[in-house]
Amino acid sequence: MTFLGDCIYESGSTGPVRSHQSGRIESLAGHRHRYGLYEGDANLQSAHLGCPWLVTWDDHEVANDYAGPDFDEHGTPPQLPFLELRAAAYQAWYEHQPVRQLQPKGPDYRIYRSFDFGDLARIPILDPRPHRSDQPCGGLLGPPCAGFPDPGGQALGPAQEAWLFDTLAASGADAADLTGPIASEFVATGISSAGFPEALVDLVRDLLQALPHAPYFEPVPRGSLRHVVTRDEWRADFRYTSTVTEPTATVSTGKSFVVEDGNPVPQEARVARCGYGKRARSHSTVSSRAGRRCPSR
Repeated sequence: MTFLGDCIYESGSTGPVRSHQSGRIESLAGHRHRYGLYEGDANLQSAHLGCPWLVTWDDHEVANDYAGPDFDEHGTPPQLPFLELRAAAYQAWYEHQPVRQLQPKGPDYRIYRSFDFGDLARIPILDPRPHRSDQPCGGLLGPPCAGFPDPGGQALGPAQEAWLFDTLAASGADAADLTGPIASEFVATGISSAGFPEALVDLVRDLLQALPHAPYFEPVPRGSLRHVVTRDEWRADFRYTSTVTEPTATVSTGKSFVVEDGNPVPQEARVARCGYGKRARSHSTVSSRAGRRCPSR
């Protein structure tokens, strides 16, 4: 399981999925209480028991839309100095997440790292939040503002960017997965976040689907991405839940894509059944290649 952040939400708001028992978090004790509330969920505990987790953080472990050393919640200042708040948030994250890291000693805490799966795959875990430039135009959806785009803007910061390129160059693996905003991506949705406002769904879908490098975009369903990696291909299945408010939710595959060895362009895939009876197995085939045979074992 690769988890991309927002393992808690720091606000005091309550909705159909999250029922917070306190106001906005602004102390180490508050962060510890919020993690205890979330980690006490039996389904989340089962997920942690089911498989290893590779985790990073995003903004809500600290504060909404924070970037680098600056607090940025649309002009609302925190009660604590921001770097003190960030240090407390990082400490609580370290205490409650399945990481093998040294304990943080303050607001500067490196968590970008990589994991190798034999010589099959190398997975860099990225950490943009404390290293990135502020969101342009206030981070809001709307027309471009003055100074956009900023040619000096940073997503990872120079040190992390250099580390990433060195890590990928040194990898002898057949595939690499980037858990962050670099290169071509399979982008997962949130499993329980509200998503785009309903009034903007059609607009955002039309804008992104008009881009030649965005062959698939679906902003409404909540879910996750399932990856199957072999030496021949990388398959990604967009898995959607029927609801995020009921434990009886069903899960279905919205669409699947395959990146074949030697061809970096994702292609829509379908599933073929190879073999018969108990020996039958699923195998992904590319839609544009009709009649592709089942692979040899």
